[in-house]
Amino acid sequence: MKSAAAKLPDTAAETSARQDKRKPVVEIAYIGVILVTILLGIVQTVMPIWHFQDLDERRQPAPIGDYLAGLRTHDPQLPARASQWFDDRFGFRPILIRLHNEVLYRVFGTGDRVYIGKDGFLFPRR
Repeated sequence: MKSAAAKLPDTAAETSARQDKRKPVVEIAYIGVILVTILLGIVQTVMPIWHFQDLDERRQPAPIGDYLAGLRTHDPQLPARASQWFDDRFGFRPILIRLHNEVLYRVFGTGDRVYIGKDGFLFPRR
C-alpha cells in the first residue's frame, strides 16, 4: 500500500526544479536547429545539393565583379557588392521566398505585390 505522501501533488519548488532541468535541453536544441539551418544554407550556396525552380524575377542578380581586384585595391564598395551577390544567391532563397509569399496569401490574405480580390482574383500593386 502506498503512503499518503506519495499521492500529494508536487510542490511549486519541485515543479520549478524539473522545469529548470529541461530548460537547457530546449535551449541547446534550439541553438542546434539554428546552426544546422545556417550551415545548410551556406553549403547550398557554395555547392548546390538540392535544385529548386528559379524565381521569375524581373531583374538580373547582382554581379560581384572582379572580387580579387577589389581586394587588391581596397575597393570600399566591395563589401556592399559581395553582400548583394550573396543575398541574391543564398542557398534556399527561392524556397524561402515562395514560403513567405504563400504564408502571406494563405494566413494573412494579402501579398507584397498583389491585391487579393473576390474569389481569389489577383490585382497587381503599382
